[in-house]
Amino acid sequence: MNDKFDIIVTMGCTDRCPITPLEKTIVWDIEDPIGKPLEKYREVRDTSRNHVEHLIEEIKENTKTEGKKRKINPRLDLHF
Repeated sequence: MNDKFDIIVTMGCTDRCPITPLEKTIVWDIEDPIGKPLEKYREVRDTSRNHVEHLIEEIKENTKTEGKKRKINPRLDLHF
């Protein structure tokens, strides 16, 4: 199944998700807000949005490269 994806994003669960191949996986170590106040959920939402926007920009940049496809570093640990 993993061969259908170019990138797999996890939110810090690679130890519990052993089927994600490291060469395709980006780990966003985002805190689980379960049981926390609403403000923590909003913080996690905003952090997730920032990560996604950054990844989209990186993918766009990769597709702009003149005839050459730069590879996204799947081991990139995106922390803001």
